Amino acid sequence: MVSNLRPLEPTPAPVVLLVEDDLDTRELYEMAFQLENFRVASCPTAFAALRLAADLSPDAIVTDVGLRGTYDGVHLARQLRESRRTAEIPVIAVTGRQAEDLAREGVFIEVLQKPVLPDVLIARVRSVLGRSSALRARGDARRCPTCDATLTWSERRQILGQTFDYYGPCAGGCGMFYFDNGQQVFVRLMP
Repeated sequence: MVSNLRPLEPTPAPVVLLVEDDLDTRELYEMAFQLENFRVASCPTAFAALRLAADLSPDAIVTDVGLRGTYDGVHLARQLRESRRTAEIPVIAVTGRQAEDLAREGVFIEVLQKPVLPDVLIARVRSVLGRSSALRARGDARRCPTCDATLTWSERRQILGQTFDYYGPCAGGCGMFYFDNGQQVFVRLMP
Protein backbone atom coordinates (compact mmCIF):
# COMPACT_ATOMS: atom_id res chain seq x y z
CA MET A 1 0.00 0.00 0.00
CA VAL A 2 1.29 3.46 -0.89
CA SER A 3 0.36 6.22 1.55
CA ASN A 4 2.29 9.25 0.31
CA LEU A 5 0.34 9.86 -2.93
CA ARG A 6 -1.09 13.33 -3.37
CA PRO A 7 -3.08 14.55 -6.33
CA LEU A 8 -1.52 17.07 -8.65
CA GLU A 9 -3.12 19.66 -10.91
CA PRO A 10 -5.09 18.19 -13.82
CA THR A 11 -2.36 19.09 -16.31
CA PRO A 12 0.72 17.15 -15.26
CA ALA A 13 3.85 19.08 -14.44
CA PRO A 14 6.70 18.13 -16.79
CA VAL A 15 9.60 16.29 -15.18
CA VAL A 16 13.11 17.44 -16.10
CA LEU A 17 16.32 15.64 -15.19
CA LEU A 18 19.13 18.17 -14.85
CA VAL A 19 22.70 16.85 -15.07
CA GLU A 20 25.19 19.52 -14.05
CA ASP A 21 28.37 19.18 -12.00
CA ASP A 22 28.64 22.87 -11.10
CA LEU A 23 26.58 23.29 -7.93
CA ASP A 24 25.77 26.99 -8.46
CA THR A 25 24.57 26.42 -12.03
CA ARG A 26 22.59 23.36 -11.00
CA GLU A 27 20.83 25.26 -8.21
CA LEU A 28 20.10 28.23 -10.50
CA TYR A 29 18.51 26.01 -13.17
CA GLU A 30 16.61 23.96 -10.57
CA MET A 31 15.07 27.09 -9.09
CA ALA A 32 14.19 28.48 -12.52
CA PHE A 33 12.46 25.25 -13.57
CA GLN A 34 10.57 25.01 -10.27
CA LEU A 35 9.36 28.61 -10.63
CA GLU A 36 7.96 27.61 -14.04
CA ASN A 37 6.06 24.66 -12.49
CA PHE A 38 8.39 21.90 -13.62
CA ARG A 39 9.32 19.00 -11.39
CA VAL A 40 13.10 18.72 -11.25
CA ALA A 41 15.45 15.90 -10.41
CA SER A 42 19.15 16.68 -10.56
CA CYS A 43 22.51 15.03 -10.20
CA PRO A 44 26.16 15.92 -10.84
CA THR A 45 27.32 12.86 -12.84
CA ALA A 46 26.41 10.90 -15.95
CA PHE A 47 26.46 7.65 -13.98
CA ALA A 48 23.83 8.93 -11.52
CA ALA A 49 21.81 10.37 -14.41
CA LEU A 50 21.54 6.98 -16.12
CA ARG A 51 19.99 5.47 -13.02
CA LEU A 52 17.66 8.40 -12.43
CA ALA A 53 16.50 8.47 -16.05
CA ALA A 54 15.58 4.78 -15.92
CA ASP A 55 13.74 5.21 -12.60
CA LEU A 56 11.93 8.48 -13.31
CA SER A 57 11.17 8.41 -17.04
CA PRO A 58 11.61 12.20 -17.21
CA ASP A 59 10.03 14.23 -19.99
CA ALA A 60 13.36 15.83 -20.90
CA ILE A 61 16.99 15.69 -19.83
CA VAL A 62 19.27 18.71 -19.76
CA THR A 63 22.95 17.84 -19.47
CA ASP A 64 26.19 19.70 -19.37
CA VAL A 65 28.58 18.13 -21.87
CA GLY A 66 31.77 18.69 -19.89
CA LEU A 67 30.86 16.71 -16.79
CA ARG A 68 33.57 15.78 -14.33
CA GLY A 69 34.14 12.10 -13.82
CA THR A 70 34.53 9.08 -16.05
CA TYR A 71 31.70 9.91 -18.45
CA ASP A 72 30.73 13.18 -20.10
CA GLY A 73 27.36 14.36 -21.44
CA VAL A 74 27.96 12.81 -24.87
CA HIS A 75 28.53 9.38 -23.33
CA LEU A 76 25.41 9.88 -21.20
CA ALA A 77 23.29 10.69 -24.26
CA ARG A 78 24.66 7.68 -26.16
CA GLN A 79 23.87 5.35 -23.25
CA LEU A 80 20.35 6.78 -22.97
CA ARG A 81 19.74 6.12 -26.70
CA GLU A 82 20.90 2.52 -26.34
CA SER A 83 18.43 1.67 -23.58
CA ARG A 84 14.87 0.75 -24.53
CA ARG A 85 13.53 2.50 -21.40
CA THR A 86 15.24 5.84 -22.09
CA ALA A 87 15.76 5.96 -25.86
CA GLU A 88 12.84 8.32 -26.54
CA ILE A 89 13.63 10.91 -23.87
CA PRO A 90 14.69 14.21 -25.50
CA VAL A 91 18.20 15.26 -24.39
CA ILE A 92 19.36 18.87 -24.54
CA ALA A 93 23.09 19.60 -24.28
CA VAL A 94 24.52 22.71 -22.67
CA THR A 95 28.16 23.21 -23.56
CA GLY A 96 31.12 25.49 -23.86
CA ARG A 97 32.32 23.47 -26.87
CA GLN A 98 31.45 24.20 -30.46
CA ALA A 99 27.74 23.48 -30.80
CA GLU A 100 28.09 22.41 -34.44
CA ASP A 101 30.50 19.60 -33.54
CA LEU A 102 28.10 18.22 -30.92
CA ALA A 103 25.07 18.53 -33.18
CA ARG A 104 26.77 16.12 -35.57
CA GLU A 105 26.88 13.49 -32.81
CA GLY A 106 23.17 12.96 -33.40
CA VAL A 107 22.36 12.13 -29.77
CA PHE A 108 21.05 15.54 -28.70
CA ILE A 109 17.77 17.08 -29.75
CA GLU A 110 19.23 20.55 -29.08
CA VAL A 111 22.71 21.89 -28.35
CA LEU A 112 22.93 25.21 -26.51
CA GLN A 113 26.13 27.23 -26.28
CA LYS A 114 27.15 28.49 -22.81
CA PRO A 115 26.32 30.74 -21.16
CA VAL A 116 22.62 29.84 -21.28
CA LEU A 117 20.17 32.04 -19.41
CA PRO A 118 17.54 30.11 -17.43
CA ASP A 119 14.62 31.57 -19.41
CA VAL A 120 16.24 30.50 -22.69
CA LEU A 121 16.83 26.98 -21.35
CA ILE A 122 13.24 26.70 -20.14
CA ALA A 123 11.92 27.88 -23.51
CA ARG A 124 14.00 25.24 -25.33
CA VAL A 125 12.81 22.50 -22.97
CA ARG A 126 9.19 23.54 -23.52
CA SER A 127 9.74 23.36 -27.28
CA VAL A 128 10.84 19.70 -27.12
CA LEU A 129 8.22 18.45 -24.66
CA GLY A 130 5.92 17.46 -27.51
CA ARG A 131 8.30 14.59 -28.19
CA SER A 132 8.03 13.21 -24.67
CA SER A 133 6.02 9.99 -24.50
CA ALA A 134 6.06 10.06 -20.68
CA LEU A 135 4.33 13.44 -20.59
CA ARG A 136 1.75 12.32 -23.13
CA ALA A 137 0.99 9.21 -21.06
CA ARG A 138 0.43 11.30 -17.93
CA GLY A 139 -1.72 13.72 -19.90
CA ASP A 140 -4.11 11.00 -21.03
CA ALA A 141 -7.22 11.18 -18.90
CA ARG A 142 -7.78 7.98 -16.98
CA ARG A 143 -11.18 7.06 -15.64
CA CYS A 144 -11.97 5.22 -12.44
CA PRO A 145 -12.70 1.59 -13.32
CA THR A 146 -15.51 1.54 -10.73
CA CYS A 147 -17.45 4.81 -11.13
CA ASP A 148 -15.93 6.38 -14.30
CA ALA A 149 -14.81 9.57 -12.49
CA THR A 150 -11.67 11.25 -13.83
CA LEU A 151 -8.56 10.22 -11.90
CA THR A 152 -5.73 12.66 -11.22
CA TRP A 153 -2.25 11.39 -12.07
CA SER A 154 0.23 11.56 -9.18
CA GLU A 155 3.51 9.89 -10.16
CA ARG A 156 5.19 7.31 -12.39
CA ARG A 157 7.37 4.55 -10.98
CA GLN A 158 9.60 1.97 -12.64
CA ILE A 159 9.70 -1.26 -10.64
CA LEU A 160 11.73 -4.20 -11.93
CA GLY A 161 11.51 -2.83 -15.45
CA GLN A 162 7.73 -2.35 -15.32
CA THR A 163 6.03 1.06 -15.50
CA PHE A 164 3.24 2.00 -13.08
CA ASP A 165 1.26 5.25 -12.98
CA TYR A 166 -0.18 6.14 -9.57
CA TYR A 167 -3.32 8.22 -9.15
CA GLY A 168 -4.80 10.26 -6.33
CA PRO A 169 -8.05 9.30 -4.59
CA CYS A 170 -11.07 8.84 -6.83
CA ALA A 171 -13.49 11.78 -6.56
CA GLY A 172 -16.30 9.23 -6.39
CA GLY A 173 -14.86 7.70 -3.20
CA CYS A 174 -13.77 4.44 -4.82
CA GLY A 175 -10.26 4.57 -3.38
CA MET A 176 -6.79 4.95 -4.86
CA PHE A 177 -5.45 3.16 -7.92
CA TYR A 178 -2.34 2.53 -9.94
CA PHE A 179 -2.26 1.64 -13.61
CA ASP A 180 -0.03 -1.25 -14.69
CA ASN A 181 1.19 -0.13 -18.12
CA GLY A 182 2.45 -3.61 -19.00
CA GLN A 183 -0.81 -5.43 -18.27
CA GLN A 184 -2.93 -2.36 -19.17
CA VAL A 185 -5.08 -2.75 -16.04
CA PHE A 186 -6.00 -0.70 -12.99
CA VAL A 187 -5.24 -2.08 -9.55
CA ARG A 188 -6.90 -0.67 -6.42
CA LEU A 189 -4.40 0.38 -3.77
CA MET A 190 -6.87 1.06 -1.01
CA PRO A 191 -10.63 1.45 -0.67
